[in-house]
Amino acid sequence: MNGNSGNNAQMKEFLLLLSKKVGYRLSRLLDIVEYAREATIIEVKEESGGVTGIRLSFKSETRDDVYHYASIGRYGAKCTCEANTLGNELCKHILAGVIIMEAINLNKYGKSLDLNEMKWLSPNAAESEIQNPGTSSKIRDGGPQHMKP
Repeated sequence: MNGNSGNNAQMKEFLLLLSKKVGYRLSRLLDIVEYAREATIIEVKEESGGVTGIRLSFKSETRDDVYHYASIGRYGAKCTCEANTLGNELCKHILAGVIIMEAINLNKYGKSLDLNEMKWLSPNAAESEIQNPGTSSKIRDGGPQHMKP
């Protein structure tokens, strides 16, 4: 996020909407915003006056010389991390990509992404209950799963 207070307000609103859409605590999304700063942008797809897709790489936090690659777009997302590849779960790399897409869209085009176009986000929130302390069984950050109370 840059110093533009209008863009900052739009980003905060976007994070609230994303939090509701995926059933994730806002505080965890803010952690993912920080994590997104470590991403390397490989490619940004743009058309019709907006960002339509992005490809990213992330250095593994647990293994040396291992990178995770994420591709995110309007119609789907995929990541090479174990949570997404083996568990078909919405991982933090994909969420970071959505947040980066929003930041680019705000800074370059002055408008927010339409999360309703990303229908693939919705089933993750609808299928799962928010678990204590706010993680979802379908959204993984590589840490241990939390048990329902």
